[in-house]
Amino acid sequence: MKKLFYNFFFTIFTTIVSMSLSAQSAVKRKENEKTLHPPPIVNFYITGLCYGDTTYFISKTNIGDISWAITNDKGDTLYLANTENAKYYFKKKGYYNICQTADNGHIAFKIRTVLVDTITNVGFYYRKCINEFDNTSTCADQFVWTFPNNTTSTDTFPTYQFKNTGKFPVKLVVKKGNKTKTLTQMISLPPDSVGIPEATFTFKRHGNLNIFDFKAVDSLADNYNWSFGDIQFDDTSGYKVTHTFDMKKYNGLVSLRVQNGCGFTSYETDPFTVTGIFDEYFLIRNVSIYPNPASDEVNIAINNLPHPKTVVIKLIDIKGSVLQEEKFVNATASFNTKFNTSSLSKGMYLIQLTIDDQLLNKKIIVQ
Repeated sequence: MKKLFYNFFFTIFTTIVSMSLSAQSAVKRKENEKTLHPPPIVNFYITGLCYGDTTYFISKTNIGDISWAITNDKGDTLYLANTENAKYYFKKKGYYNICQTADNGHIAFKIRTVLVDTITNVGFYYRKCINEFDNTSTCADQFVWTFPNNTTSTDTFPTYQFKNTGKFPVKLVVKKGNKTKTLTQMISLPPDSVGIPEATFTFKRHGNLNIFDFKAVDSLADNYNWSFGDIQFDDTSGYKVTHTFDMKKYNGLVSLRVQNGCGFTSYETDPFTVTGIFDEYFLIRNVSIYPNPASDEVNIAINNLPHPKTVVIKLIDIKGSVLQEEKFVNATASFNTKFNTSSLSKGMYLIQLTIDDQLLNKKIIVQ
């Protein structure tokens, strides 16, 4: 009886532990997926903010589909747009809310409250990691910037690369007609303001095996999050990692997210196709032949060719005779073709694809 109870308890215990580990693994996968596909960082600049002029809204959002909304101080919607940048003519003086929304599967937004008036004001701040000044001045149409090395710029939103960390003075003079305002600010450059890291990476295959060595171009970032497209992730190995692919689960994309104090960038590619390797795994992922079995016709769809290639597609019987053939020179990334099978005898045939100098075969049944 004690043994039965022990076995029952042990079974329940191991089941709970297994479920807990599985749940933790699922949470970890979701966390990694969110890390590799994060929500947008929303930001935008405004210029021409003056009563009687058209105001322009310039998107600086990194990713996602952009939309705009403008409301007055009473909450009434005055303007909606689904464009990257926008413009609007304010008919009255007063305070308005400018909202930009970005959607990449995650939704993020930013709201700025602005005053539309005829008063000239000067203001700016420095976006350290992209080395660009956001000019928040109002009711001005001329700008003169003076930087630490005594260089000047008349751009509305100039870029400037500071050579060292520390504190440096920057002066802005704005004008509108006979109105002039001047502001000098000390810009502070901490060590983490070197710039946003680069997420691109190189790779090398181990012969014909499904093993790759990956190496990020930027080796000085704080965090590296790899996603290998086969439900496997790595956020501990750093900028270099070796991975063995589970091709039964591989979706055709390897992703890397790189982050430092300035922010992050993401990059993804398919190392199997980019290197020009068209093996059975390319066939599994990117070539669709249907229906199979076929009766009247068989369709061949090819996707994700990395660059224009010569593709030859043949329908061959079991004796090796070519029954039908199609040739595509400089084939686009994705295309379709079909073969008529209505007059063929029932049995087994072969669809043969030649992509440049690589040969791929797929058996089909005609019924």
